[in-house]
Amino acid sequence: MNRPVILIEGAMRRVWALIVWRAAIVIWCRRIRVEGRSRVPNRPVVVVANHSSHADTVLLQYALATCHKKPVQVAGAEDYWFRNRLLGAFSRVLGVIAFPRTGEVGVHRVLRALDRRISVVLFPQGSRSGGRFRGGIGRIAGRGGIEVLPVHVAGAHELLPKGTIRPRRADVAVRFGEPVMLEPNETPDAFAARLERIVLVDLEIAA
Repeated sequence: MNRPVILIEGAMRRVWALIVWRAAIVIWCRRIRVEGRSRVPNRPVVVVANHSSHADTVLLQYALATCHKKPVQVAGAEDYWFRNRLLGAFSRVLGVIAFPRTGEVGVHRVLRALDRRISVVLFPQGSRSGGRFRGGIGRIAGRGGIEVLPVHVAGAHELLPKGTIRPRRADVAVRFGEPVMLEPNETPDAFAARLERIVLVDLEIAA
């Protein structure tokens, strides 16, 4: 995919986030707070967040669109978002990258997006059930000094609990942290654990 096409698609998705997702958020949310916008760099990064609801993706895309000019894609579980052709086509239109739950294929796809100057949203917990951050984020960060932007999303589970399709009005908040990088001699698993502490402890907020 050439550079002009990437820029056009990125601009279209940003407009979608600012108009369509914003309209949905106005309807769904009693209140939304976005904190730490000044910490978001205007260069391609991997955005790492906690994951408790499909609403996380909408909230993050909207929050990033308010302060980040680079194209943004979201790494989504391949066995869920691409389980049939129709859903897969819809996911691609919305900028979802097919990310297998195991192996290195997903890592390579994220790196390819970054090479194209596209930021990628990644949920290292792997599912909406929570759990520990997986080491794949450390393997991504170790390839060429890639910056990782930690962010905590609060209230998404209350807004759209797992297993439901109808949102419930709730207060939500998105807080961006400072970008971090893999330290010299830091292992991928240690980096993932450090990010987990930042996202789930340091940045945790009550909606």
